[in-house]
Amino acid sequence: MKVKLVWEDCNFLNGSWSNKVVTSYWLEVEKGEIENILSYAKFPELILQEIEQNKSIEDNKLYFLVAKNLEFIKSFPSFYPYSGQWNGYSPFLEIPETKISDLDELPTLELRF
Repeated sequence: MKVKLVWEDCNFLNGSWSNKVVTSYWLEVEKGEIENILSYAKFPELILQEIEQNKSIEDNKLYFLVAKNLEFIKSFPSFYPYSGQWNGYSPFLEIPETKISDLDELPTLELRF
């Protein structure tokens, strides 16, 4: 798994806008690593449905927005952080790409952004 971007004050939690903010990360995940993602998901069957909807040309890679505290995990299409919906004001910040082997590393990950 690769941590690629950060949304420091993410208020798009579980697919809905919220007053609560949580630092969240954009992860690129190989299909072989999906079981690790599902093991942390509150609703793994929903994650699988989202993956089906968000399949991209890059067949072996999946993309997720994951709260640092692992409260939420949501699948998105690969272009989500870069799409025009942000009108040039994407909340995602680039960070040094960091490899992790398990989501349990995310809460203790120290990244500078």
